[in-house]
Parts: sequence; structure tokens; C-alpha cells
Amino acid sequence: MMVPWYALAALSCLPPHDASIVQAFLRWQHIPQQPIVHRYTVPAADGGLRLTKVAAGAFTALGSKSQAELAVGRGVLKLNGVVVEKSRKVHTGDELSYELPTGTVLTPESLAYRARFTEHLQMQGLRAVYEDDDMAIVYKPPGIHTKTGTNAKFGALEDALPAILTPSANSDALPSPLVMHRLDVPVAGLCVTAKTRAAARSFAAQFEGRRVTKVYHALCVGEPPIASKELVTVPVGGLPAESSVEVLEVTPHKQWGCLSTLRMTPHTGRTHQLRVHAASLGTPIVGDDLYWPLAEEARAAREGVEALPPLRKSGGLFLQSCAVTLERPHDGGFLTVMVPEAAKYGALRMRALRGAAYDDELGLAADGDEFAGRRDGGAGCTGLSAIIE
Repeated sequence: MMVPWYALAALSCLPPHDASIVQAFLRWQHIPQQPIVHRYTVPAADGGLRLTKVAAGAFTALGSKSQAELAVGRGVLKLNGVVVEKSRKVHTGDELSYELPTGTVLTPESLAYRARFTEHLQMQGLRAVYEDDDMAIVYKPPGIHTKTGTNAKFGALEDALPAILTPSANSDALPSPLVMHRLDVPVAGLCVTAKTRAAARSFAAQFEGRRVTKVYHALCVGEPPIASKELVTVPVGGLPAESSVEVLEVTPHKQWGCLSTLRMTPHTGRTHQLRVHAASLGTPIVGDDLYWPLAEEARAAREGVEALPPLRKSGGLFLQSCAVTLERPHDGGFLTVMVPEAAKYGALRMRALRGAAYDDELGLAADGDEFAGRRDGGAGCTGLSAIIE
């Protein structure tokens, strides 16, 4: 029986490593590495703005101005086919082009590093929630960048994906999985990933047309001054931003008054949008040191509202992408993928209930309702599933 070439190659990888993970990486190495170029024609509304600002909004794979600046420096983001300075302003009708990165030929040393990195992420929850021959929906653990090359010192989600996804058999297969949007480093949850060029084009168009619906859960300090569900329209970074916010559950908390579980759906794609919108209501997301001062200002502007308690950073940021709905590239059918909240959400709510019950003469713990205060009977996304229409 002939031994696969990638099994032999795995033997040269420096230990320690998981040989099966190394072999999974090597399955992607034979795919031709041809670049994909996305193009965008500047509309009148963007005329006069900086190239990097427009590109950050136009190309989902970039996602931020800093990433656009890095792309200009690498020569893969161009204006009318020419590499220009990152401060250049664009005009109506100009064409921006962004060349997506191709796969990387891995050395034994880099294979060993990626194998160990992948093993670590799998222990933190990295997994494919849904996969077919064109695409995948993967779960990103908190604490890592989404896109390869964001920070040269650290690995990213994309670096580990070849180990958990199967290469596409289609003729337009990508040389490595390509995540089509970003989650902030401290945010966990679902990421839409393309495995073919057709899927990458389809997802880019869907994100640009705002046809992808993403649902997040956030655990926040205090109760927001809204009805059960409202549209928040506070600008982010001077740009219009919209998010639907729904209160799923209010849990008493001895020190913080209460914790609110929010279902948040962004309708625009501004950087840190949900974190800003939660803070603008005076209810910052637990662990969000960046926007805690904004929440303090929002509370100060409301009469009769207590000041925010001290910031809690242990446990990380309590914001997770729990569901995504999109069109499947190969047939246009709708796909909805959901995952439950991470265990830390329920654990913090339970600790809050126990602390409040201990200090409550009515004995909250004795009533048998461990999620007292819930408004709609559940926080949603309680099981892992994929719904195909």
C-alpha cells in the first residue's frame, strides 16, 4: 500500500506535534495558489474620503482602516490599478482593487508551530460547526486575531483552519480557507469562511449588500433604558451605525445591581459597533475596559441612575457571535447556523443569583428558578445546529 505523500512529509516536521494535524495542513499544499482580486467602484457618497477609510468599509476581508493601511503597504490594495500612498483621497468613479492573500508553502518548522497552535485553539473550542465543499462556518475562540498577518508576532484563526477543514474538490478551490469578516480579538463565535473563489465572491457581495444576518449575545452590567427590543442608532467613529438590541434576561447581582443578557444584531459593520452601542446605553459589556468610560458618561447623563461599579476584567469580554444566516453560494438557499453561549455566561449568571439569594430575605435560591428575571423564557442559541432551507 502506497503511503500518502503528506504522511511522509509529516514525518519531517519537528516534534512535538500531532501528526494528524500536520497531515491535515499538508492536504492544502497542492492547491494552485492564484490570487483573487476584489474590486469596488467609489460611489458619490465616498468621494473625497481617504482610500483606507473607504476600503475598510468596501472590503469585508479588510474590516478596519489599520488593515487597509497594511494592505497598501504590502501593495495589494490599489487605486485605479496603481499602488498609492495610504493618505490618498478617492473620487467618485475611482476603482479600488484588493488582492486577497494566497496560501503559504509551509516549512517543517512552521508546520510544527501551527500544529501546536491548532491544538491549543481546539482546547479553547475551535471547531467547524458547518462545512460543505464551498464554505464553512467555524467557531473562533476568544483571544486571537481572525486574519492571518494582522499581527506578525501572533498566530490567527486563519492559520489554524487548514487543520480542521477539508480542501474543496472544486476547480476554483482556494489554497487555504479564507475568513470573510472579522471578530475582535476578545470576541468569540461564528466566522463565515470561503473554501472556493466563487464562495469568496458570493460572501463579499452578501456582506457588502448587508444580506448576512449575525446575532450576538452580550452580558452587560445594569439594565438598559429600553423596551424589550429597540433599534440603537448611535454613530460609531463619526459614521452612521444601527444595531437591534433585545433584552433576553435580567439577573439580580449583589454588587452590580443586575446583569442583562442582550441579543444584539448589527445592521452596519462599524468597528466595535456592538460594544459602543451597549456602552452608550449605560450598560457596558462585562469585561469591556475600552468602553467603560463611555458607559460612565451615559449613566451620568441619566438622572437617578447609580454610577457604574468598578470594572471587572477577569473572565474576558462577554460578547459572542451565536448565530449567522446567509445564502449558500452554490444554490442560493438560506443557511442558519447557531451555537450556544460559552459556559462562562451561565456560570456568571448562576453566581450572581446565588450571591443575591444569600442576601435576600425571600430566599431567591429556594424558588427553583435558576434564571429568575428572564423575559422570554430563554437566552436563545441553546444548542448547536444548522438549518438549511
